[in-house]
This record gives sequence, structure tokens and C-alpha cells, in this order.
Amino acid sequence: MEICRVRVEIHKPNIIRLTETWLDANKQQTIKLAGYDSHFSNRKGRVGCGVCILSSSHLNATLLYTYTTRTVSAAWILLQVKTHRPLIIGCVYHPPNSDQGSTLDYLESTIAKLTPKYPTANYVITGDFNRLPVNDLCSQFGFRDLVNFTTRADAKLDLVLTDVAEYTEPLKLAPIAQNDHCCILVEGRLCQKSKYTKIKRRLITPERKQDLLANLAATDWNEVLSTSSVDSKVTIFHQKITELLDSHCPERLVKVRSDRPPWITNSILKLIKARDEAFRRGCPSYKFLRSLVQKAVRASKKRFIS
Repeated sequence: MEICRVRVEIHKPNIIRLTETWLDANKQQTIKLAGYDSHFSNRKGRVGCGVCILSSSHLNATLLYTYTTRTVSAAWILLQVKTHRPLIIGCVYHPPNSDQGSTLDYLESTIAKLTPKYPTANYVITGDFNRLPVNDLCSQFGFRDLVNFTTRADAKLDLVLTDVAEYTEPLKLAPIAQNDHCCILVEGRLCQKSKYTKIKRRLITPERKQDLLANLAATDWNEVLSTSSVDSKVTIFHQKITELLDSHCPERLVKVRSDRPPWITNSILKLIKARDEAFRRGCPSYKFLRSLVQKAVRASKKRFIS
């Protein structure tokens, strides 16, 4: 562990991911670094396997899931930085000669479960995959493997799967102590900045809508009716409507996300807004609206993928 501490002092990584930790609840106390929060997934009932994610304390990472069976060990954390897209980080260990189908099913189901909850999140999934075929997984979720070198002797067993476009090929570092796997250092921003664009949108509230309808009802349309030319009628009508709209519901510049997933439709955004408003007010309808949002996102994403 002292050698690991020296490596951390040199590179000062924000996130450290370890595989094949062989820890239990007692031994995991030895994997402690000052300034880092520890997230473990230990094998229960017997030694072996196990993964660990150490995250810099200032990031306030949230542990999402841990999972350990005979075929896979995994831990997932969430980083949420203001003005940046959420980043989900996974650490996976797939033992050699284990059932590949079970591990792939687990990875697919976990990512599919996380996507509706964090639709704008990016992913970085690392670990020892032991020749697990991940091409279909990458195609399905838009990931790419950053590692273009061997990580143990002449084999590439350790991967870095991500959908962050800015990440480039990582650095290959020497193994630590008696480990025969090299260390992999990925440099770059932890989170991508959210992409926003400004659009014009009218300010509409129930009160403004009522005032607009009242003025429409009181408007004199004789000027439109008395004009003989159809073009003139359209021009005058459009001018009157626009003046009323500008008076009661003026346009304003608003900042909107330009990088939202394609399956998040306008109707889903309205449901999300209603759900969030119910949550803020403490309304009993919050749980019902939350369920509606989840069902709508699942159905929309299924249609999009199809």
C-alpha cells in the first residue's frame, strides 16, 4: 500500500480503481488514503475477486450499486458537479473462465437501469475484463475502449470503456509491487460541461393567459373584416395577434440544454417539470408523476433504440 501511496502522490488522481482486491470487511480498512473516500464491493463468504473505487473527498461521490457473484464483481459511483454533466464510474472484475453471458447481461441491465435515472450522464467503466467480448456492449451504448496497448504480458485484459469524446489514449504505467498488470492513467476532465443554447420563448402564466384571452374577446376586428384583399386581412390579423402576444406574453431569451438524449421528448420534459414541482410542494401526486416519468422514459428509449 505504501507503493500505491507514492504513485498517488506523484499523479494525484481524482479517481482510483482497483480490481482483485481480495478484501473483506476487516481487511478493507487497510485500503485507506487520506483525502479519498472508499467504495468497496467485496466477495461474501470467501476470499477472492472484489473491487474498490477511491474518490477524492472534494468530489462527494455517491455510491450507487455494489455487486459480487462468482462471475463478476462491480461497484458504481456517481459524480455530480454543478454546471457539468453527471459522470457514472464503474469498476468491474470478470474472473477468467467465468460465464461471459452472465457478466454481459449484468452490465447491460445495470446501464439500462441507470440511464432513465441519469439520462444526461456520461460513463467511464474500467476494470479487468479478462477477454470479455464487449463489442456489442459498446455498440449498444455508444462506448469506445481507450486502451490500445497490452496490460498483462502480451494480452490486453484491462479496459477503459467510455462515451466521453474528449478522453484520449491513456498512459501505460509500471505495475505496482508484485502485480503483473500494468497501471492505466486516464487524463482529462472528470465531467463534460453541459451544453446549453439560448432560444426565444414566450413568458406564459395562467394569469397572463387569462388577460390575453380577455383582450382578444374585446378586440375590434372590423378593420380585418372590412378589408377586401385576402393578403391585407392576413397581415392585419397577424399584426393584431402579435401585438397582443408581445403585450401580455413577451418573448425572452432562455437557456436550454442542447445535449439532451434524443429519447427525452417535449412531453417527457413536461412530465419531469410537473414531477419536480410536485416534489417541491410536497404534493401526494409526486410518486404517481415519478412513476409516469419512469414509464415514459423507458417506452421512449425502447422506441428510439428500435
